[in-house]
This record gives sequence, C-alpha cells and structure tokens, in this order.
Amino acid sequence: MKLTKHQFATCAASKGLEMTVENLPELLKLNNTVPHDMRPRADTVRAWAGFDFAGNSTEAKRIRTERA
Repeated sequence: MKLTKHQFATCAASKGLEMTVENLPELLKLNNTVPHDMRPRADTVRAWAGFDFAGNSTEAKRIRTERA
C-alpha cells in the first residue's frame, strides 16, 4: 500500500519539512528513503507539494528567477 498524502506530510514534518515547492528537492530525497512498495511516485509528491507542471505558478517563476 502506498503512503497517503497525510502520511507523507507527517513524515516530512517529523524531518522539519513543509509540503511546499521550495522544499521539493528535500521531499524527493525523503521519498527515496521510503520502502519501494510504499513509495508514492515522484510526480505524486510534486503535485502534493503544489508543483505546477506547466511552470506557470508564482512559486515556479520565483524559483526560476532566484536560480538565474
């Protein structure tokens, strides 16, 4: 059984992470520590964190600006 959004968010909170786009690299690293049969897909974790796959969200634009 895969982890639910609530279970994953609870796990992330125990590591001091919020479910935000800014924390996405750390959330994906955390996801890799979950046993394979319980691990949600990386795209699912991105969606839970509010990642806009079209790249049009204000968070995505801000992150691109900061990295430039």
